[in-house]
Amino acid sequence: MALIDLKEPVVQRTVYLNVMYGLMILLSALVVGVLVAPENVEYEGVSGNITVKFPRYQVCKLGDNSSTLSEQKDGQCRKFVGATYNVDADPSFVPATADKELADTQQNAYGVAVTAVVVNAVLFAHTILQHLFHDGCSAMLVEVHQTAGVGVSLVNLGLFAGVVGAIYSVEGVANEDNFKYNVYYKDINIAYVAITGLVGSVVDLAFQLYLLIPHCFKSIPDGNARCWR
Repeated sequence: MALIDLKEPVVQRTVYLNVMYGLMILLSALVVGVLVAPENVEYEGVSGNITVKFPRYQVCKLGDNSSTLSEQKDGQCRKFVGATYNVDADPSFVPATADKELADTQQNAYGVAVTAVVVNAVLFAHTILQHLFHDGCSAMLVEVHQTAGVGVSLVNLGLFAGVVGAIYSVEGVANEDNFKYNVYYKDINIAYVAITGLVGSVVDLAFQLYLLIPHCFKSIPDGNARCWR
């Protein structure tokens, strides 16, 4: 029988996890979406100039103190000046020496955000199975999943902290004009999105600890005992 009775603690716990994982997927996917949005790049090929699309994190800088951005309706791209682009080469994107550290930081931010999407998507899928099938196809996996809530919260906290840390490690990110007009923050401010994910992870961790402590100490009444099977 599927988990459909909302009066049951284990079902309530599963619904909570549905919502939490859904939120984490949404926030991390927003960051990924902004980072990989296609940007046109022109370079000289064998048969003349070629215009191709590269992911934004390989074309535009998260921040830069070398110049200010003027007020414009559309978000502006602080380009990696002097970078080499060639879709037929490996690697296809080579930043100027001065920008290599920044390019690596942006690559890492992208990788961490993608990891957050994948981790939460897998966990979300498992919680959906708990609604569709008896014991989520495996009572043991359900117990492991719900008992490991604190660990999952810590993983999400670490992932979003990694994205926030990467963004704010870039020189000039917090400049007023950068936050107003840089393409990374103009319509969807990925710094604020990542911070929201970080705060949500902290709140989730506190809630998971609240549920876990009575389970660990038999002397404390555990109102959610059935969540642990």
